[in-house]
Amino acid sequence: NGDNNKTARRCFHLYLQFTAILIISLRSFCFLYFTMPRSGRVFKKRKPPPNGYFRNKKLPTLPARDANVCSSSSSTSIRMEYDNFDTQDNILDIVNLRDLMNFLGKFVACRACGGEVYIEYGNRQGLQLCMSLKCSSCSLSQIYSNSEKNPTSDVYDINLRLIYALRIVGQGETGAKSFCAAMNLHDPPDCFESGEKVLSNVIEEVARDSMKRAINESTWLNGNSRELSVVFDGSSQKRGVSSAGIVSASSLDSGKVIDVAIFPNVCSCEGRVAGKHEVSCEFKDYFGTSGEMEVAGVKQIIKNSKQYDVKYTEYLGD
Repeated sequence: NGDNNKTARRCFHLYLQFTAILIISLRSFCFLYFTMPRSGRVFKKRKPPPNGYFRNKKLPTLPARDANVCSSSSSTSIRMEYDNFDTQDNILDIVNLRDLMNFLGKFVACRACGGEVYIEYGNRQGLQLCMSLKCSSCSLSQIYSNSEKNPTSDVYDINLRLIYALRIVGQGETGAKSFCAAMNLHDPPDCFESGEKVLSNVIEEVARDSMKRAINESTWLNGNSRELSVVFDGSSQKRGVSSAGIVSASSLDSGKVIDVAIFPNVCSCEGRVAGKHEVSCEFKDYFGTSGEMEVAGVKQIIKNSKQYDVKYTEYLGD
């Protein structure tokens, strides 16, 4: 009985000590909580710099004398035409020919005899229209065409614009027929494929010149060093398809595309009809998985780096 009483007293003293410590701790916490001021946010939102910071900050840009690296004759002519191009004078409008004829019959007279004039339609080729403005009294006649013909491709410019516009939105000849039917226009040109070849050659040349300028800009931003850091990324027309894909290389310094590798789903070499591809056929389909297609594109881009006299030393990709 004596031992049990001592144990009970000892437990009771421990209980009292624990209760006292707990009460003191609670009182201290309440005192600090209600008396001390509250602190603000530890991570405050950083205020943006004033507008003058961006206005006065000088960003690295490629000098104009180094940016113009294209020297081919066709690219030079394209650049000269672009310099002389005025959007207000060369813009195209859709005109109702019936209303135009009524307008000319009421307000326009022949400059030779003062007689009435009328329009006579001529040959058509797609959206291109050739018509003659004739006088009903005398033999005066004036021929007019709504589009000029490209001397190198023998295709009218307005038809090339139609083909190019539809290719931008992912449509082809069938889409052109639907568009012309909905807009009540004449049928699209029959030379749709030849126009696509003309555009393909011009776009490829312009793209190559643009990528050359991007490489020169990247080397200039990298301290005139030909060793560049690039980002590779691949994509295909449809998910999981190993053909109709593209792999691009972008510079980490400028963020611009410097080279591409294209894998078409239709071979365009000379032996495609007989089913015999050349050993070094660059247009041959890629046979493999969609994941390996990006690897093949990276290898092809690295091989093409010798043409630009650069070396890809650092790689970033997924």
